[in-house]
Amino acid sequence: MCAYCIRSHTREALKANATESEIMEAIRVAAGRRAGAGYAHSTLAFDVMRRHPRTHGADSGAGHRQADP
Repeated sequence: MCAYCIRSHTREALKANATESEIMEAIRVAAGRRAGAGYAHSTLAFDVMRRHPRTHGADSGAGHRQADP
């Protein structure tokens, strides 16, 4: 996955109310499957999460997920 895709997928995950913990889990799975590449590219997702107005660098999952209808 390219840098633009990682940033885009991270932004879309945040817009869909994914928590930072959920995004981190996806990063850990990717890192486990692709060794160093997944870990190296995780910094792109960290950057998007840090800049996203909802997160401010902390896991803000509580209160941000809507209950299923």
